[in-house]
Amino acid sequence: MAIFTRLPHFNPMEKTFVMIRPTAVGDSGKWLQRFQDAGLELVGLKQEYLTKKSFAAWLADYRSKPWYPDLENHYTQVSVVLIALEGDDAVRRANEALPAEKNEDGDRAADSRVHVSKTVKDAERELRIFFKPGQIVLSAVAGAVARSKKLSAKSKKIAKKR
Repeated sequence: MAIFTRLPHFNPMEKTFVMIRPTAVGDSGKWLQRFQDAGLELVGLKQEYLTKKSFAAWLADYRSKPWYPDLENHYTQVSVVLIALEGDDAVRRANEALPAEKNEDGDRAADSRVHVSKTVKDAERELRIFFKPGQIVLSAVAGAVARSKKLSAKSKKIAKKR
């Protein structure tokens, strides 16, 4: 859990993971704006080529699929944008920020140019895969709350001494 906060006593807001896939990297600003308009705060951002190790960790359940080697080859040769977002109910809000498409059954499906974690558990796992400790920062809100708690504790100590 060390990547989520540097303050062990602070309970951070929910975080989620987003990957802008290679076909949409040129539109990264548009995607970031969508998530910010949904009330989510950017707390981690990087553009990179995935390693075979990180790709394998991300899609471990699909390694036996016939399409896996081609997809792995593609994702390790072109860059993606990796994003950590934070906010109340971040996973749900990030998913809702994606434009809806219809799949072959006519059901709503998320935009395929962007991957967003589907559950809090998935978000935690994906953030650990793609972000090292210290690469995700405290949001301005979380930082202010943490500083406020720290100041409050100091004030209580001073009052006890009087």
